Amino acid sequence: SSSSSSSCGYHNPEIEHLGHEIRHELEVLRNNRSITGCECRKLKNISGRRGMNERKLREELRKRKLLTPEEARSKHSSPSKKEELAKRLQQAVDENGCCGEDCPCYKSGIGCHAESCSCWHLSHCVDKKHKTKSSAMEGEQDDDADVCSITKRCGNKNGIYATDYKAIEAVRAKFLK
Repeated sequence: SSSSSSSCGYHNPEIEHLGHEIRHELEVLRNNRSITGCECRKLKNISGRRGMNERKLREELRKRKLLTPEEARSKHSSPSKKEELAKRLQQAVDENGCCGEDCPCYKSGIGCHAESCSCWHLSHCVDKKHKTKSSAMEGEQDDDADVCSITKRCGNKNGIYATDYKAIEAVRAKFLK
């Protein structure tokens, strides 16, 4: 009787500690897996009444290597110079995709993935407040985006892995006739 009561009250601190560590590691793993891919977005509100301040403009241009050494040394400039900086940044944003050198996928040395990254979604390229799109995206939806438009929207220099569903459909159609 005494042996059965001692087996029920058995307590091993090492095993309990190990169990706690394993539970903690699994929780961390689950949390890390819930966030996949990048969520890069194009910059908005670059110029205008609620636009970026000059410091932020210079920082964004510096990141893109579009700031001249003289501009980098200068602390303040005239309103016309700020307007010029804003136009230069806006042009760079319009010409390039969402993912730049600060994209987590790019930093890791990998391409984005259309199934897990949201950088190529049309909502990341549209100014929701003014409901404007670039003319190249007029009438386009995320569902019918082709690989070329997905690649252009993303902009990761390592590329983006995207399935060309239209090409697959075309090949299938040949066999299903």
